[in-house]
Amino acid sequence: MSGIRASFVVGDAMGCPLARASTEVDGPIDDVSRSSQVGSDAIFEEFEVASPGDSDGLSDEDVRKVFSVDGVDVYRFERETADGCVCEVIERSENPISSIRAENGSLYLWLYASDVESIRSIVADLQAEFGDVQLRHLVRENDESGDDYVLVNRNHLTERQREVIRTAFAMGYFDYDSGTNAGDVAEALGISHSTFAEHLAAAQTKLLEPILSD
Repeated sequence: MSGIRASFVVGDAMGCPLARASTEVDGPIDDVSRSSQVGSDAIFEEFEVASPGDSDGLSDEDVRKVFSVDGVDVYRFERETADGCVCEVIERSENPISSIRAENGSLYLWLYASDVESIRSIVADLQAEFGDVQLRHLVRENDESGDDYVLVNRNHLTERQREVIRTAFAMGYFDYDSGTNAGDVAEALGISHSTFAEHLAAAQTKLLEPILSD
C-alpha cells in the first residue's frame, strides 16, 4: 500500500505548552509521547529535556515535572481533546502524527496520509487556525508505480526570479529549437544579459536543489 509522508512547521505555536517549553531550553525537544485514557476527554503529553544543574525547571505552569534521571527532566501536561491545538486540528483529519518536535516556539510535525489532497486539506486547516504554516517535505512511500515525488517550494524564489524564469519559459528559451536566446529574454525583461543570467542561475539552483538531493 502506498502513502504520503509529509512534514511541516507551524511557526507560531506558542499556544502549545510544548512549543512554549522549547523557548526555555537549548536545542529542540524531540522526545515527545502522547496518550489518552479510556473514557477521558483529555490527552496527556510527556517530553524530555536536559536538566541544567542550576535550573529550577520550566516556568510554564501548564507543565509539571514528573521525575528526573541521568541529567534529564521529564515533564507532562494535559490538554482537553477539543482545545484547538495543532495536534487536535490534524487529528480531525484521521491522519496519524508520526513524530513531533518543538524548537524556539515552533512545532515540526511528521504525518502519514493516503493522498496529496489530504495533505492540502490539513495544511489549509492549520493555516486557517494558526496562519504561519509551511509544508517542508512531501514523499510518496511504497509506491508500486515507480513515481518519485519531491516538493518544490516556489516561495523560495524572489518575485524577480519568478518573473525571469516565467518569461524565459513563455518565450521558449528552454526549448532546444525555439531560436530564443538569453539576449532576447533579457531585452524583453528590460535588463542586461548578465543580470538575466544571474537571476536565472539563482532560480534554477533553488528549483533543482530539492529535485537532485538524496
